[in-house]
Amino acid sequence: MDKSKWLTGATLGLFTAPDITAAQLAERGWSAANLQQFLRSGYSPSGTAFDEMHPVIANSTQYLSDADAKAMVSFLLGDSPPAPKPVAAAAPDTGTRLAAGQSHYMALCASCHGSQGLGRQLTMPPLQGNSTVRQADGRNLVLSILIGLPKRTAAESGPTLLPGMPGFANELDDQAVADLANYVRAQMGGTNADITTARAAELRAAAQKARHPIAP
Repeated sequence: MDKSKWLTGATLGLFTAPDITAAQLAERGWSAANLQQFLRSGYSPSGTAFDEMHPVIANSTQYLSDADAKAMVSFLLGDSPPAPKPVAAAAPDTGTRLAAGQSHYMALCASCHGSQGLGRQLTMPPLQGNSTVRQADGRNLVLSILIGLPKRTAAESGPTLLPGMPGFANELDDQAVADLANYVRAQMGGTNADITTARAAELRAAAQKARHPIAP
């Protein structure tokens, strides 16, 4: 075991478990309050539980006492948590750079997540400031666009029952997936619009090879 990589995350199966060191949690906007809310409910303004994090919330952390949840947050963020980094303003758009991605977003995503990505409290996760959107590596965001996220039963999802999200692999080609991911990353995550068509194709192939076969 490489102890130098303590809490820095890794790809497990298909999705990537993100870096949860204090510095990187703060980099993606996590505050102590949001992290505690996430551990207890699987939902917070900074992100929601999906994939293999669902059973962790449903079977474990939702049952933490307030004191124990605070203790876990202190373990991760420290007694003096670093200030959560605000979402950076998107770089000025030339009017064409992100236009294709915006078009896909409005057609496929805005009806649930809202035109500004603000979501709906406890029913639809916000994308504005979402920690997955803000990850340096856009792997999880691209995979979510491709294969979606499953709807969970009350027993599986824990205290917050969120609807599933459909995948759009059959509606969007690799260029469109990259455009959509880049629009969301730039406009709602304040991060680099650096997802390439080749990267989208690579992750599509990974999903096909793993447990999520995608029809051509």
